[in-house]
Amino acid sequence: MTTKLTAEQREALKACAGQPVRVADENTSEVFYLLNEDAFAHLRSLQADCDDEFKEKLRELITEGIRSSELSAEKVFSDLRAEVNRLTGDQP
Repeated sequence: MTTKLTAEQREALKACAGQPVRVADENTSEVFYLLNEDAFAHLRSLQADCDDEFKEKLRELITEGIRSSELSAEKVFSDLRAEVNRLTGDQP
């Protein structure tokens, strides 16, 4: 589905000189951002890179856990949770 820009949105995009435009839905109070296709593609590629890094680190941690009978499940879970937090930017 493609939605057409309103005159107000078009002016806001021009005024913001390529930066995302914050748009609020008056009915729901949800906030959205308008950005051009190149910026969206760049954000998607950053997400893909992060996803790939996350998957590789997860594989490494699982392999390490399988190979090591000396690691406790608690230690493995703790390390895994710390890595997930690091990659997602969440605080422990």
